[in-house]
Amino acid sequence: MHKIKRGEMDNRMKLSYKDLKSTSKLFWDFLNDFEKVAPYYCANFRRIDRFEKNASNMAKRDYKREELVAILTEQNKSYGFAGKTFDNIEKLRDTKSCVVFTGQQVGLLTGPMYTVYKTLTALKLAQEMEDKLDVPVVPIFWMATDDHDFEEVRHVHILDKLYNLHKIDYEPNEPPGDRPMAFFNLDDNIDLFNQEVLNSLPPSDYHSDIREMISDSYQPGQPIGEAFGRLLAKLFTDSGLVLVNPADDRIKRMAKPVFEKEIAEFESSNQIINLANTELKQLGYHLQVHHLENYTNLFYCNGERSRIGYDGDSYFIDGEDQKFSREELLDKLDQFPNHFSPNVLLRPVMQDHLFPTLAYIGGPAEVAYFAQIKDLHNHFKVQCPIVYPRISATVMDKFACRVMEKHELTMTDFIDEKHLQAKIKDIVEEKIPAELDQKIEQDCDEINQRILSLEKYLADFDEGVQRTVRKTKGKVEYEIKQLREKIIKAYKKRNKGIVDGIERASEFLYPEQSLQERHFNIFNFIVRYGPEFMDKIDQHLKLDCYDHQVIYLEDMGY
Repeated sequence: MHKIKRGEMDNRMKLSYKDLKSTSKLFWDFLNDFEKVAPYYCANFRRIDRFEKNASNMAKRDYKREELVAILTEQNKSYGFAGKTFDNIEKLRDTKSCVVFTGQQVGLLTGPMYTVYKTLTALKLAQEMEDKLDVPVVPIFWMATDDHDFEEVRHVHILDKLYNLHKIDYEPNEPPGDRPMAFFNLDDNIDLFNQEVLNSLPPSDYHSDIREMISDSYQPGQPIGEAFGRLLAKLFTDSGLVLVNPADDRIKRMAKPVFEKEIAEFESSNQIINLANTELKQLGYHLQVHHLENYTNLFYCNGERSRIGYDGDSYFIDGEDQKFSREELLDKLDQFPNHFSPNVLLRPVMQDHLFPTLAYIGGPAEVAYFAQIKDLHNHFKVQCPIVYPRISATVMDKFACRVMEKHELTMTDFIDEKHLQAKIKDIVEEKIPAELDQKIEQDCDEINQRILSLEKYLADFDEGVQRTVRKTKGKVEYEIKQLREKIIKAYKKRNKGIVDGIERASEFLYPEQSLQERHFNIFNFIVRYGPEFMDKIDQHLKLDCYDHQVIYLEDMGY
């Protein structure tokens, strides 16, 4: 068998978004044919001159920088950051400074790997822009504590010592339902969750460190957002990362002008969104977010996160009998600003009203919904950020690498389960002795020839006899085919090690038919390779690679 050299292997193992079944037409064009989608984004993320223009525009705008510095300092102290994070927060006092944002709903143990990749992308882009633009650029992670999709964030996927994948759920005594994560505190059952995670992770020299990190962050009585922030602070201690919790009452008060304008002019907001949606659909693109008519882009939390709508005469909150005039709803906003929150389409506007946002780091879904709201930024008179694609990656371990090299498999072979099983069948068939394969073929041909001879001999008989002959021929062909399948199955058992090896590689590279980054938690790697794994993967991920990257553990020194 031809041994694949490393250079050849790298080419075979690159994974284009085109090969991923989930890649939308919009995201593909955003990456590879930007001019097609240019009207729906403020700038091409590849053009440094557009970053320069954005930075220049924001330097002319007024932001409540002193208040932001005070709030961020207090919040990040509570998460346990030190040093470089506070240096970055201080940069915001400079009127030329700007921000690179990313964000994610707060969940358990930081959630899947893409949270780490998002954060690393923001850190890398902030540093690159600071160097190229010669202005201070601060990397900030927006902790989406206003979100309420607990089902999405209540679990993690852990690999045990045998590389079996376990989905571990946190089961609170009282699930939060539609309550925003900002109003949800962990209960005593978080200790059971933590212990199950630790029991599932393989034993290693780093186990006690992980135990300390997890148990110190995710504690009974702790708000889930606070726990998320504390763990991120431990993982990115010296990176300069800054976190912001937008559910803070002071942040919400600063965002009041956005909420007030949305209440007063929600019809205009919806018209802008609907126009973009219509154009995107006409161009053949999907809509990432579907907007309900007669509703504002705001939620109100009164125990649950409920939509705020308008029935033609007055405002209403889903689930409540009371109706409100505009003045009454604005008065409610003035009294309880932390009970109001933006929906997914208005959230970037709130963010960019508060901060001088140079760029936003997003995955495919976020890139898609930003296409729906470019003109919404203009409506609220805030600077639209440059949307930048987050790093996407799969970590390749030595075992998977050896399996792929030995059997001449590529990353794309693992994307489709049907295709992978066909490849396994081909590999097993190669193990069938040539003489056995040849004998099956010869015997099959001989039987067919004899039946054909009989068919010719009986050609003058009535149609019923001829039909029986044809039916017999079909049965014989079917039985021979079944025999061959049973022989392959037997060889699969005989070569169980090969089949198990390929399937283990599949579970590692493309678990449950999904990208590794959407399943694996970062502790799957830290427990095996130590806390320095964070720095090493940072060094190997490329900011300017806009396809799915494959990172070899061997190249990282493991």
